[in-house]
Amino acid sequence: MLWGPPESGWEAFWRHLVDEASWSCPIPVMPASRRTFASTCNRLCGRSRARDKHRPPFVDPNSSAVVSETGQQLQIALQPNTAAYNGVYSNSTYNLSGRMVQVELAQPVNQAGWCEDFIQVVLDANNYFLIDAGSGSMVFRSMVNGVNNQSVLATFDPAAEHYWRVRHDQTANMINFETSADGTKWTIRKSAAVGFSLTSLRFYLYAGAWGTGKGTPGTAKYDNFQLISSANARVNVALAANGATASASSTYSSAYPASGTNDGDRKGANWGNGGGWNDATTDYPDWLQIDFGDSKTINEIDVFTIQDNYASPSEPTMDMIFGSYGITAFDVQYLNGSSWVTLPGGSVTGNNKVWRKFTFSPITTTKIRVLVNNSLYYYSRLAEVEAWIPWCQILACRRQPIDSRSRSPSTIKLDCNSIVLKLGLLAFNAAD
Repeated sequence: MLWGPPESGWEAFWRHLVDEASWSCPIPVMPASRRTFASTCNRLCGRSRARDKHRPPFVDPNSSAVVSETGQQLQIALQPNTAAYNGVYSNSTYNLSGRMVQVELAQPVNQAGWCEDFIQVVLDANNYFLIDAGSGSMVFRSMVNGVNNQSVLATFDPAAEHYWRVRHDQTANMINFETSADGTKWTIRKSAAVGFSLTSLRFYLYAGAWGTGKGTPGTAKYDNFQLISSANARVNVALAANGATASASSTYSSAYPASGTNDGDRKGANWGNGGGWNDATTDYPDWLQIDFGDSKTINEIDVFTIQDNYASPSEPTMDMIFGSYGITAFDVQYLNGSSWVTLPGGSVTGNNKVWRKFTFSPITTTKIRVLVNNSLYYYSRLAEVEAWIPWCQILACRRQPIDSRSRSPSTIKLDCNSIVLKLGLLAFNAAD
């Protein structure tokens, strides 16, 4: 059910976690080794840094960790020197068959020790999938009938592992645990046999500290949660493969076509042989335009200029800089009727980044363009331009105040996701 107190499943989870009165210490989540399990309360209480992920996740309305929605993000604020966990989970259950559940970890908790972030997909206490980042490393776990099968990534990089997802490969009937820097190019960190039914699962997002030794634990921030078909990840509507066409104010020669900027290659490989656009003049402004062919609703545009080592480029990152040939001043614009409108925050000067990402409230348009006002070494050069539809288009959006005494729900837009927060609980209303 969407509103009201947690259902009986929550009570069962809670009883399993606390074993009623047998717990006399803060509930931990896994030993410091991140690879072993503790089985009794006494054993756990004897370890100040115990972290037993054998137990399922929990959401505690009385926890000192504060759950809120701020700036269209789910936030879990941990308190200094306090062992506590909190988060949200879906009141309803959902079918993961042929689907994937993913989230952006917009901000992890402090990785210097004691604290951790989680996404978990749960059938019951003995059957679940989990991704966790804590103490600078990551755990990818498949728990089937109480038997743990996990892999550890020794180093967690919040930029490289910025997006997480659990994906069901229906053809192979395998579960893939994946991470991504940008939400488009994914790395499989672990694969496991399914092992249990995927038709009625709950989703959890939570964070916490398993000990009292961190004075600045920080706040976990989750964004862009979505449950979608494994075959239907985000769509770049600027791609030629998706029906878009590119044109430009001028082109140096056929070796530097506008079509090189919407071919799906961010690196600008094969520069000088169709790998990207170079204009034909040393005057400004110049422009590169993408025509979607019809109206598209987008909320992100990414602009990639040429790398210094254009003959042997590497996959660009948000931190990659240039010093030789890139565009240094430009406006990112969309067509509104017959007028070009610059995106909020879309005017850039003094640029030295190969990759610039622009996110904004969804707009509907037929065309976008990059208006180049200056660049290094005389000419305007672009390797790729992308435009992305909103993340989800799958969930509605209502929020009830966390104070259980209040019965008046209010509407809050949380990207395209619809979230109901009540006593720290999250209810999804997903479309099939």
